[in-house]
Amino acid sequence: MAKLSNKNPLLQNLSPEEAKILQAILDEIAVGGKSFTLEQLKRVGFKEQPADLKTFLTDERYLGIYSDYGNEIYEEWWEQLKEIFSGRGATRCKYSEIYVTGATRIGKTTLACYGIAYMLHILICMDKPQRRYKISSFSVITFLFFNVTKDMAEGVAFRQFNDMLITSPWFNKKGKFTKSEANPKYIPNNRAIRLRTGSAAVGGRHALGMQVFCALCDEMNFGTEGNRDVRTEKTKMSDAFDTINTRIRGTIRYNGIVEGCIWAISSKNNADMDFMEAKMEEAIKNEKDYAKIIDKAQWEVIPWDKWDTSGNKATCTVAVGDLSRKGFVVPKELDTPEYRNQLEFVEGYRLVYPPEALRIEFESNYEQTLMDVAGIAVQGEYAYYSMELLETCWHTQRGNPFPEDVVEMGITSQGEIIDYFNWRGIPREIRDCPMFIHLDAAIKGDKKGKGGDRFGIAGIVIAGEREVQNVEGDWYNETLYEEVFAVDIAAPKKDRIDFEKIRKFIYALRDGGFHIEEISADNAHLSEDMRQTLMKNGFKVTYRSVDRTIDGHKIFKGLLADRRILLLSSILLKRELQGLRTVSGGRKVDHGHGSSKDIADAVVGATWGAVLSELSGISIGADEMIETLQMDVADYHTVNFEHNPQAWGTPETMEEMADSFFGYDDFLINESGLDCIIGALDEDQFDRDPRNDVWRNMGVTVGSDDTFVM
Repeated sequence: MAKLSNKNPLLQNLSPEEAKILQAILDEIAVGGKSFTLEQLKRVGFKEQPADLKTFLTDERYLGIYSDYGNEIYEEWWEQLKEIFSGRGATRCKYSEIYVTGATRIGKTTLACYGIAYMLHILICMDKPQRRYKISSFSVITFLFFNVTKDMAEGVAFRQFNDMLITSPWFNKKGKFTKSEANPKYIPNNRAIRLRTGSAAVGGRHALGMQVFCALCDEMNFGTEGNRDVRTEKTKMSDAFDTINTRIRGTIRYNGIVEGCIWAISSKNNADMDFMEAKMEEAIKNEKDYAKIIDKAQWEVIPWDKWDTSGNKATCTVAVGDLSRKGFVVPKELDTPEYRNQLEFVEGYRLVYPPEALRIEFESNYEQTLMDVAGIAVQGEYAYYSMELLETCWHTQRGNPFPEDVVEMGITSQGEIIDYFNWRGIPREIRDCPMFIHLDAAIKGDKKGKGGDRFGIAGIVIAGEREVQNVEGDWYNETLYEEVFAVDIAAPKKDRIDFEKIRKFIYALRDGGFHIEEISADNAHLSEDMRQTLMKNGFKVTYRSVDRTIDGHKIFKGLLADRRILLLSSILLKRELQGLRTVSGGRKVDHGHGSSKDIADAVVGATWGAVLSELSGISIGADEMIETLQMDVADYHTVNFEHNPQAWGTPETMEEMADSFFGYDDFLINESGLDCIIGALDEDQFDRDPRNDVWRNMGVTVGSDDTFVM
């Protein structure tokens, strides 16, 4: 390269640093015909010239020590980072939304941290960035890491980001770290730049007051939040994401170019991230050129020699299923070009080609391997209720008495719900059966006039019994259940659900001859006023939440498997059931983002009530009993329920109930009753318990020895 002479008049008025920049410009033009350094200087004033991407990631002055001089960065991630930072503008970041998803253990968070660190490097090098983005000179420009809670926001990604920076001499020169040995946090010398963490609430409410330059929403797990409403928390996170994204796109903009970005990390095996999947689908559908989606399998990122050292790169073929059919691994003897063409172009399967060494993993644990290794999640494959389970449960002789699955009705609507109900299709014998109704409300409380309130109602009857023989040859009776109706009441736009119309519908059912044994609803949605009004009108009413526990779904799934329940043919119910999946580590069942489950929850809740009534001999308070038995308290005592045949049935029934619902291994069944090792309430605690009226109604009292006596 030609070097500038010290006698050159161009250098006489330049500082050594400025002369170095000029030499870099000339060298870049000589090699490539254009200069990255010059383009940066044209667009923004720098007090220090930022490094190019390769130098930043490989040079020991920057992140070279952390990346082992670039050797620990997968080749695929090199290509992705080069493409991301190939745009115009000061940061050269081509996208304002970057989604990284796919398989596990491929370094998705590491990729995002490299990209965010480079943007922080460029921002620190800028001279007066507030002036560039036309914001107050007193404003703090923020790099925001956000998650469900602040503790989660300070988790893996934030720690890794700070671990990166602490290895860099350049970042240490431009800032300092807090004194915490376990979790040091970087503080730039420039007080106008800060790294922050926050929960969804911070992201949603406070982002409006932040000048967010770059943000990261990392993997999240709503299950760590105990009994929070998962749907509500997902909505908060989705709203926070949108608020932050809008803030970046509206503020960090220069000459029409957005120079900030938001990163989102998710894995296909994390059902809690389904709302982020919906945002990716939206980006694809709307062809957003400012959004980038990186979706990779393990073998597309990790070097192939992890699985195959021969160099042959032998593959197997996996046909990915969908909502209508199951996926499978193509046997070796059938794996020909002709058969693959038939699967892909005739039958419509999606085919993927993992290393042959992974065949045994796919064959032994297809679903988990598809998610973890291939990074593919197919709703139909992993639905809590499989297609096969639902195939034989539909009624062939009777349909839903409601002409449509959804009835639009609100406070201002004319008529009543019962007006849509067709009595003729319901046999007299069904009306004579004990019926259990569950109310599932999705009340959004929308103050903007967009509507959206929904109210699922379903009725299930105990339809009779059938005689079956067990493997020992003994005969016994099984209870059968049948759906009577299910409907989703939807409030019109700018209207709300009319609870009085709900009550009138229930009254009309009773007046029409139905024997309503119990009405249940989610604790969060059945108001005390509605509960008391129904009770005053002679109904047994209880709280039962299908959202907070998986127990009701387990019971319902068991009935489906045993073919002991008949459901009315309904496209919406089938779609909602197929769309349900386990979340929070398998402790709950929820729907995907953007879908519904109002009718499904109503049907499951009503069925759950009917089963509890059959097992316990009572139709109110059974699940409250179970919930209390499952309380997690420090002291454990032996609790004795004196045998009461009228309330509990036979000891065998009690054993079945304990085994099915209590979940305790240490219980004894004898002639006097049921003994369990549980967390017991003392007499004072019993009196303070808001459910003690339910206990007393069942004849339960607390003995002097801390036992419940029935």
